[in-house]
Amino acid sequence: MANIQVRSAGIRHRAFAEMAEVVAAVQQRAFERFLARGGEAGQELDDWLAAEREVIGWPVAELVEGTAAFEIELALGGFAARDIAVVAGRDRIVIRADTQRRPRGRAQQVLWSEFGRRAFARQVMVPSTIVPAQVRAHLTNGLLRVVAPKARVLPGAPCGPDVGHVA
Repeated sequence: MANIQVRSAGIRHRAFAEMAEVVAAVQQRAFERFLARGGEAGQELDDWLAAEREVIGWPVAELVEGTAAFEIELALGGFAARDIAVVAGRDRIVIRADTQRRPRGRAQQVLWSEFGRRAFARQVMVPSTIVPAQVRAHLTNGLLRVVAPKARVLPGAPCGPDVGHVA
C-alpha cells in the first residue's frame, strides 16, 4: 500500500477550476443523451455516467457514505502513487493522475506500443461538508481508496464551499 499526499485547498484552487470545464463538457453531453432518448425523465444518472465515460474515459469508481466519513474507490491500474494527486475541498475531492511510459533501452526495439502518456482528472462532489486536512488516500494493487471524514456542523454555524478553506 502506498500513501498519497492529499492537499487541502480552497474552492478557487486551480484543480477545481480545471474540473469546472470538464464538468461543463460532461453536462452538455448528458443533455444531448437526454434529448436523443426523447427527453424522458428518470434516467438522468445513467445519462450523466455515460457522458462521463464518453467525454473523459474515467475509470470505474464508487462513492460510499458511512456514519463518520465518505469513502471513494477508484480503479487506477497502470498508475503509481507518484503519478497521482489528490486535492480536497470542503465539498469535493479532485483526483488527478498523469504518467508517461519511458522509452526502453537501445538494445530493444519496440515494434508497436499502445503505451504513452495517460492522464485524467475526476472531481467527486460529496453531499455534506468534509474536513479537507483529514482526508487520506492510499493506492493498493491499482485501487485508490480515499477516506474523507465528515465535518461536525454545529447548529447555526456558517457553512458553504468557502467556509474553512485553506487558500
